[in-house]
Amino acid sequence: MTIDEAIAHAMEVAERQEYLSTQNHGYCEEKRNVKAREKCAKCASEHRQLAEWFKELKDLREENKVLMQECDRLIKEKGELLKSMNRRANDENT
Repeated sequence: MTIDEAIAHAMEVAERQEYLSTQNHGYCEEKRNVKAREKCAKCASEHRQLAEWFKELKDLREENKVLMQECDRLIKEKGELLKSMNRRANDENT
């Protein structure tokens, strides 16, 4: 499962549970149970929170990828600079 699929799944469950918490469906109507609706609402809230965390994770992974690329570029640049400085120092000593 990809992160995008996890986000979509969590949102689908949240939306379905929100709908169920407001409707007279078999379980709630049959039991005339407010607790069943509360469970649906709680499940919806929890899945919405999961979706938000997954989105945050996805954003952080992207940000990390950009930062790692920048670090790699800077390390390479620094390495080239050090090589150049070493060559000059060697040239001056000969």
